[in-house]
Amino acid sequence: MIRDWTKKGPNFAGHYTIAEWGCGTGCEQIAIVDNESGNVYEGPFGKLPRALVCLGANVEDETGIFYHADSALLIVRGCPRWGQCATYYYLWKEGHFKLLRKTPMKMIFGCEP
Repeated sequence: MIRDWTKKGPNFAGHYTIAEWGCGTGCEQIAIVDNESGNVYEGPFGKLPRALVCLGANVEDETGIFYHADSALLIVRGCPRWGQCATYYYLWKEGHFKLLRKTPMKMIFGCEP
């Protein structure tokens, strides 16, 4: 999955690619690839393969993983590792994510382990 995503070219923070893949119903995992060096980094949810975010179905907010090719901001709306449902704002800097802000959300349906 990671190789397939990098073939599409950078989609995050200039020269990085965020590779996304499903891990079950309403579940996503990600990795970040530096398209210049080839280095692969973990996403902000912990170490793979257990690192995931449950997107489920939320009645108050659109869930998902949001980013742009020309920005180092990653926004995640969901439940990392099936808990702490929130909107997370991360800044990518020097090979890791820094949590800028977390805004709690109501529990998302479909996020049971």
